[in-house]
Amino acid sequence: MDWDYPSDLTDQAAAALAKIGDIVSGLPAVTGMTPREARASIDRRWIAYAQSLLTGKVVIGDAMLPLPGGPMRVRSYDPAPQMEQPMLIFVHGGGWVLRAPESSDYVCEELALDLRCKIVSLDYPLAPEHPCPRAVEACAQAVRYLARRGLTGLSCTDVQIIAGESSGANIALATLLELKNEPECPAAGILVYGVYDHDHTTRSHLSYGAGAHGLSSAVMDWYWAHYRSGDAGCGNAVACPLRADLRGLPPLFLAAAQFDCLRDDTSALAGKLKDIGVPVETFLIRDGIHGCLNLSPLYPQLATMRTAALDFLKRHAVIAK
Repeated sequence: MDWDYPSDLTDQAAAALAKIGDIVSGLPAVTGMTPREARASIDRRWIAYAQSLLTGKVVIGDAMLPLPGGPMRVRSYDPAPQMEQPMLIFVHGGGWVLRAPESSDYVCEELALDLRCKIVSLDYPLAPEHPCPRAVEACAQAVRYLARRGLTGLSCTDVQIIAGESSGANIALATLLELKNEPECPAAGILVYGVYDHDHTTRSHLSYGAGAHGLSSAVMDWYWAHYRSGDAGCGNAVACPLRADLRGLPPLFLAAAQFDCLRDDTSALAGKLKDIGVPVETFLIRDGIHGCLNLSPLYPQLATMRTAALDFLKRHAVIAK
């Protein structure tokens, strides 16, 4: 995968960073806050921003799943009530520590409309209160439940897809690994600028991890420390799915952002999947920074990414042409 590593931000990337600066204006760096403080301040602002973009073209609802490990709230997005569509299970980002499904409301609205799916976004347990592997266990339970019983009020086919962004892509991939030999395993995955290993020696970390391009290696260390605080129950193959046995996974569509310290995680994952024959397609979000999925008004190229993901799902007969 021959993607260049420009050092200078483009105008589009700089505008995206400025927008993030506006959203979190006046707040201390996340590394200077406790997880609870960060959720109380950062999450509230991202939720307000995401909901300000909603167009009202999907029906949004909330429900509770009675799972073996405890109930989980889910948020659903239905672009075509009464019409059967595949179910896409979405796992939000936030470094395993932050965010709630509401912070991805607009992301899920766009996915539902462009991929012609019902979206079910998981409010999975967050670290450090629930360190690795709790989020993966809970998400696997949720996928099993939804595969067997669906969700009241959503008219779905029996096809399931799982998608995630950033740390949510990490959890989504680990969930696929947990379920790959089970009948409830989703038929495909869509993973956007995911973190798949704890390795800060990659070229993308060295090029973009200092902080001038958005997400930094130091902030990732803060997230990792909270996620792996109960490490005795979380082996490398769960926290770092790039190190797992990837054979037997369903087709995967992988997207990465150009100015992102995590970009090489996607390159490495794609290379390993190709080597073992797992169907995979990659998409580079040109001028993208980490988190740009949440800044869709500034990134018209995200519509191209969603179209590419839809075409990928059609080619692999995950959804009807």
